[in-house]
Amino acid sequence: MDKHDSLKGRLKMQEKIKEISLRVKELRGLSGISAEEIASSLDIALEEYSKYESGELDIPASILFEIAQLLEVDMTVLLTGEDPMMHIFTITRKDEGVSVERRKQYQYEGLAPNFIHKKAEPFVVTVKPQSNQDSIPNSHPGQEFDYVLEGS
Repeated sequence: MDKHDSLKGRLKMQEKIKEISLRVKELRGLSGISAEEIASSLDIALEEYSKYESGELDIPASILFEIAQLLEVDMTVLLTGEDPMMHIFTITRKDEGVSVERRKQYQYEGLAPNFIHKKAEPFVVTVKPQSNQDSIPNSHPGQEFDYVLEGS
């Protein structure tokens, strides 16, 4: 990957972050919930939450999930702007999931964006290998199921 591709990828990621942030802000406004109420429910400072809504900070997946619950929408609505419609099953072909790069090291691919009333949010998460650096652990509240497809 050359510098141009890397820059292009970062710009695309920034654009996605802004789109998600805008959806969060719009849906919060439509729900009649104040930014203060959301920040308090998330147990974070209003300043931090405001940076999420403005797109200055990337919203961690666990917080995005909590915001979706507070706004009573499916996380797919925040990620894509579309309502999920599938009730019984959904098919996501290889490399065709909703792709979101949430952190430098992690690439998330949503596997069931069109499945309504999910009990869990299934993702394939690709962790980019680190060279001679300690990786930063990723933690969040709730449950997680990990299935290693490749590597160790």
